[in-house]
Amino acid sequence: MKKSILTVFLIFSTQSLIAADDGWSGEGELGAIATNGNTKATSITAKLDLANKMGPWKHELGLGANNVTSDSTRTSENYFLKWKSARDFTPTYYGFGSFRYDDDSFSGFDFQSSLAAGIGMHTIKQKDITLDLEAGIGYQVNKEKLTGDKIQSAVFIGGLFYKNQFTTTTRFTQDITIEAGSKNSYIESETALRVSISDKLGLKVSLTAKHNTDVAVGTKKTDTISAVTLSYDF
Repeated sequence: MKKSILTVFLIFSTQSLIAADDGWSGEGELGAIATNGNTKATSITAKLDLANKMGPWKHELGLGANNVTSDSTRTSENYFLKWKSARDFTPTYYGFGSFRYDDDSFSGFDFQSSLAAGIGMHTIKQKDITLDLEAGIGYQVNKEKLTGDKIQSAVFIGGLFYKNQFTTTTRFTQDITIEAGSKNSYIESETALRVSISDKLGLKVSLTAKHNTDVAVGTKKTDTISAVTLSYDF
């Protein structure tokens, strides 16, 4: 629990510092549930997404933590970090470089990471609707929890990032990333709907699914996270 609290503190402290810079924008999320009685359970979800647009360049940073404890037994624990830098070459095409690090205590891996580069396309670029498609190549490093072995391989990178601002108060997003390799393929999907409560504050419902094709015996290939959080746009 100490690790979870520290992570939440760091995430939202970082948000406060960076929000002061006019060049940055983003969204911070926090959700917590506690139950007592026949079952004692706590759930904490925290996430921070930042973006900085400077001319043809756009930099994005994502941090997050998820922790679930039931009857004093931890049943879920995940921390992640993502970074992407992209540069527009034309109004339609751009190049990008990305890094991902995922630490999930119940996935069968000590950690999963990847470094990639590729080409993206602004397929739809309207005021309220955007759709970006990406493809590239990269390198994936996963450390197995059971054996301690590092599994390394080249991967093909694919991505789909969709946003639709239905109304001034309702926003839908769908992000899908794929890392296809000879030793393991990783697929992550996040579907989210955000409804504004005020100019900055909103209620967000999201479903995140993470799938690995090659996992240790006794470990499920797919993990899902359903979350209801308060989000703050800045």
